[in-house]
Amino acid sequence: MKMYPILAVAVAPILAFGAAVTSEQVLGPDAIAQQMRWPFSMPERSGARKASAYPIEELITGMPTDTAKSEAVKRLKSAVANASSEPIDEVTTTGFSSESVAAATLRSRDLCFEYALLYRLTAEPDWAKRSTAILLRFAEAVPQWSIFQDSKQRSQTDLTYLKDPQARGLWGKWFYFDLEESLPLLRAYDIVRPTLSEEEKARVEQLFRHQKEFTDKCDISRSTNLMGYHLGPLILYGKVLGEPRYIDDVLHFWNRLLQESYFADGFWRETTPNYHLQISNRTMKEIPALLKGYSAPEGYLPPAGKPNLKNLDLEQAMRHRFANMNQGLEVLALPDGTYLSINDAWPKSKRTEAPEAADSPALLGAAGIARLGARKMSAFLKFTGIRGHDHMDALNLVWFAGGREVFGETGYRPTPGSTSTREWNSATASHNTVAIDEISHYTNREGLTVNEPFPRTAFLSRPPQKTEGSHAKVVAHLPTAARFTNQGKLLFWDGSAGEVQAMEAEAPNAYPGLASLFRRTIVFVPLAEGEGYLVDIFRVKGGSKHDFFLRGGLDDPYTMTFDLPLTEREGTVYSYIRLSSGAEIEKDRLVATTRYPNGLQVRSLLAGSGNGAAKLELLCGEAPAIRRNGEAPFSIIRRSTENPEETLESCFVWVHEAFTGKQRIQDVKLHPSGMNLCIELKIDGRTDYLFSGVSDDSLIAAANWKFQGRLAYASSREGTARGRVFAGGALTRNEEIIAKANHPFSGKVNATTRVEAGDNVDSAIVELRDHGITDDDLKRLNLAHFDLGDVIRISIPIREVRQEGDKTCVVLKHTPGFVIRQDRIEMTQFPGWRISGDVTVELSHSQRGK
Repeated sequence: MKMYPILAVAVAPILAFGAAVTSEQVLGPDAIAQQMRWPFSMPERSGARKASAYPIEELITGMPTDTAKSEAVKRLKSAVANASSEPIDEVTTTGFSSESVAAATLRSRDLCFEYALLYRLTAEPDWAKRSTAILLRFAEAVPQWSIFQDSKQRSQTDLTYLKDPQARGLWGKWFYFDLEESLPLLRAYDIVRPTLSEEEKARVEQLFRHQKEFTDKCDISRSTNLMGYHLGPLILYGKVLGEPRYIDDVLHFWNRLLQESYFADGFWRETTPNYHLQISNRTMKEIPALLKGYSAPEGYLPPAGKPNLKNLDLEQAMRHRFANMNQGLEVLALPDGTYLSINDAWPKSKRTEAPEAADSPALLGAAGIARLGARKMSAFLKFTGIRGHDHMDALNLVWFAGGREVFGETGYRPTPGSTSTREWNSATASHNTVAIDEISHYTNREGLTVNEPFPRTAFLSRPPQKTEGSHAKVVAHLPTAARFTNQGKLLFWDGSAGEVQAMEAEAPNAYPGLASLFRRTIVFVPLAEGEGYLVDIFRVKGGSKHDFFLRGGLDDPYTMTFDLPLTEREGTVYSYIRLSSGAEIEKDRLVATTRYPNGLQVRSLLAGSGNGAAKLELLCGEAPAIRRNGEAPFSIIRRSTENPEETLESCFVWVHEAFTGKQRIQDVKLHPSGMNLCIELKIDGRTDYLFSGVSDDSLIAAANWKFQGRLAYASSREGTARGRVFAGGALTRNEEIIAKANHPFSGKVNATTRVEAGDNVDSAIVELRDHGITDDDLKRLNLAHFDLGDVIRISIPIREVRQEGDKTCVVLKHTPGFVIRQDRIEMTQFPGWRISGDVTVELSHSQRGK
């Protein structure tokens, strides 16, 4: 049998014990345990072995070899001492028909490996015989097993059932775990194989081939976050059984995972740190390590169109993609050393690697998360859509200040003892966002799917299929990719150096057919380390009731008080918020103060505006705290109209200040003009101004200031003034220009280059419409918005812009994620669409003034 290279990993000295026992062993005795987290039962069942039972996990590296060997034998003999005299009798032909049968089967599986380890350590043939007997019994029984799920029995040949993504496998878990569950048997066979006859080898190897063929019948080709649990063991199957075609399968699915399921910015498509880590640790670390140096045997003919594998080095080949994936994850890093628990994530998950700056601006402009930050503070704006493990929280805001999440995220499953539910954890009303007419985001999903997905032959160069309906330009191949039409849109993001940063996004499909405007603008101004203020402007048009949800962080108890008298209220809204009090808000003005145990306070001042004679009221109540047991305050600022002929327009304007000592903001004034407005803030002897417009043509005048555009900031002290334009034209005071910025440069994208395709840089080759652009203009450009066929927007930070004749080369921070063909656009990353139409680009920058 052709041998393959042994995986080189750092393991305990026990590796040296049994080198003479078998010269035919393919895998190092502890390499799999190191890579695959022995024991393999997850979650542990009754009867499954505990990690503490295995000396390979506990022996100290510095222990003398003889001492370690003696201790290993002692512990293993103790572990097997209570085994039944005939453990093969515990392996029935029924499968996991009950908990007791499952426990006995798993115990026999683990004994098989323990016996093999004892043979390796002692060279006593009896241990090999015991391990072999169990292997042969499994080889006889497994092909006869039934599959059990929810007390229902299924056949291994029931292909309709096996194609169900939720189908169970042979070992009682999801079918993705089948090969991993049988790794103890594979390891045992690898150790005792030299003692077996050729007939016995064939019988045992057929056991493993049968399990591989079974998983092939399942819907194993789906690019899910569980795929790594299948691919790692499949590599070991291929090595032990001498099957290079298994390695070809691994590389096929591995490439698909990297291509189909990661955004151009490197983040996993479900946009949650835990699932990103779950799959990425395997795609970036485990699989490349297991295949390091692998070559297919001489004479092996790979599948048509596939290269013959030779001395593989996946880590080197994909180093740019892996770096992108790591950088994507670090965008969710918080200053306290944890990850933002966005979507289905476990709260306060610790980072494995410290980011360079968790309080600096960053962007996932394809996945849909923008971050601002400075001085141990950070603010996140979420404009993702729905595509699995998602929450119904379009344009959700998270703010970290004073060492904690003051506007916190929620979580995944409820904590033990909590009265919360997964429904509440993911609900619109549990997040810091707005709901219309008490309807959750994305409830109406009409028009949010592509009508005619093509078969899963991803990224082939062929014309799109014809489709009907609102998204006729798009052809998709994955269900989650089809739903991606509800992705939000980043309008601007500016985190360049300076005391003020800003971002704006909209979610047009949060309420398809109901909301004609659903947009949020965030401006961040740091004042001291851990202290600063946010201006939060939320514009909504549509429906007759707009609910702004205001609450604090959910990790610790907090109190929230208001500056107006409350009266008793009763009832339950959004299924979980139990009302206790409320009040009408006069003159669209309200102050809320949130206090935390460490002395941090957040003062939130509302200055609202909108159309008509809408009613504005405060509703206060409690709901499950989500990230701790007990209840937490949840409040709603409700703006509503009873006029059925009126389309409600609301502009919720908030100024949030976080501080531990002295409050810095003395006064806030709002100068509204419909949905356009100027906010004036008195702060420590200076006056700050925020000008926010609905469109690039919005005209805003307040006192002696004028601005035309979307967003500008100004600050004056003792007669001097300075300003910054984020999106718009000139900002003037007394007709003097304080700051200005050109409207974004735009043009058509004719081609892209990609490092992972062998090009020198990631870039877009652009034909700008405005040929009057100067070199200084090019140097200031910092963000590219790519609109693909007017269907989807990808926003990517710019490294540099170079003029090359009449073409402009926009060098990007990461892969553009698409290529342009003669008759279509092909996305090379998630969602992998083929789109009819052109790619246009908008290149933007802000301009600091005096």
